Amino acid sequence: MVGKVKARRLSRADWEMLLRQYEAGNCVGDIALATGLTESWVRHKLWKHAKDEPALRAHHHMEALRRELIRAEAELLNGNGDKAVKQMRALNMLVKLEKELQRASRPEHTPVSEAEDIADVRAEIERRFDRLRAAREAKQLSERDDGCGTSNAD
Repeated sequence: MVGKVKARRLSRADWEMLLRQYEAGNCVGDIALATGLTESWVRHKLWKHAKDEPALRAHHHMEALRRELIRAEAELLNGNGDKAVKQMRALNMLVKLEKELQRASRPEHTPVSEAEDIADVRAEIERRFDRLRAAREAKQLSERDDGCGTSNAD
């Protein structure tokens, strides 16, 4: 999360930000210290929310980013310009990173070298299917020859 969590009830969006911190490598102890909760409770909630569907997690993540933006704007309105600028820069970096990750995950936006790798893999799969089809057809032909052919035996 961008800032330290104050003494308030954590929403699902807040837990999503904490879960992403954990997935990024922060330890449960640090998250518990920042939130003022016990490590066992934080571990339980992280485990519980990690099982949510990706679309739901993405929704909560965007909600958390919007909340942080509102908090930064409130700081700006209260005259804490330096703090607001720091929060907005951090949010801007997070949003750019998120967009970059989403863009890279779509096949039409993958770099050319990755697209060539994908084409190579597809070509290899097609070659393997062709070999399997040829082997199956050869087996079917040999079975027909053995079972129903005419015999030249005297």
